[in-house]
Amino acid sequence: MAKWHPALWMLPLAGVVAAGLWVMRPNQPQRTEPSHLGTSATPAPMSKTSLSDAPASQWQTVIQQLSRLAHCEQDHSCPPDSKTDPYAADFARNQQIKALLGQLTKTASQPAAHLELHRVAVEYLNWPDGHVQSAALTLLSALPAEQGNVPVITQALQQSFDAPLMRQALQELTRYPEQKKELQPFFSQIMQTGSFYAAQEVAQGLLPFLTPDTVGSYQTLLSQLDPQSTKAQMLAATLKEYQLRASGG
Repeated sequence: MAKWHPALWMLPLAGVVAAGLWVMRPNQPQRTEPSHLGTSATPAPMSKTSLSDAPASQWQTVIQQLSRLAHCEQDHSCPPDSKTDPYAADFARNQQIKALLGQLTKTASQPAAHLELHRVAVEYLNWPDGHVQSAALTLLSALPAEQGNVPVITQALQQSFDAPLMRQALQELTRYPEQKKELQPFFSQIMQTGSFYAAQEVAQGLLPFLTPDTVGSYQTLLSQLDPQSTKAQMLAATLKEYQLRASGG
């Protein structure tokens, strides 16, 4: 008779326990280990549409900021010191507007923005601050030339006392050679009744705008000015230079 070993009775019991555990274990979804084959840790590149939309969102946001600054009195959101020091507040606001216009100038290469940027440039070209007007004129210069810009510029600057701004305007107006005759009344008015330094800027910067059709009007104006005045001497020198070039000299 075979000798019975005490450990043998545990074998059936272990089988029963294992079976019970198998039955009691709830069904679990099969886990799938992540595979790194054929994948990259870098995010997928942005689509062309999203890339082109981002700059548009940026310049639209800047335009909204400009609008809030322009109408900040309505909701009392103007820069500090508007009550204690109105001059300092106006200066701070104008500097902020100038900076925002500078940001918009950087986006002028986007054709989709041209219509809105042109509207903004025209609006702030009439702002009562020379620094803002200069920034608006810079923005306008970065956009395609349009015939309607000439009357906009001349109307905005006809009462300007700012000589650097007038010099900048002369440079911008050279983009409109077909409208030289249209500019003659504006230039004549500045030289006749404009501020001392603005008149000098026009007198010495007039050469690109002289034509056979307009030179006579400027000669008539010269005869009406004080010959001892600086602007008259500058205008005389400009007219003489034009005549030399016209005669091949």
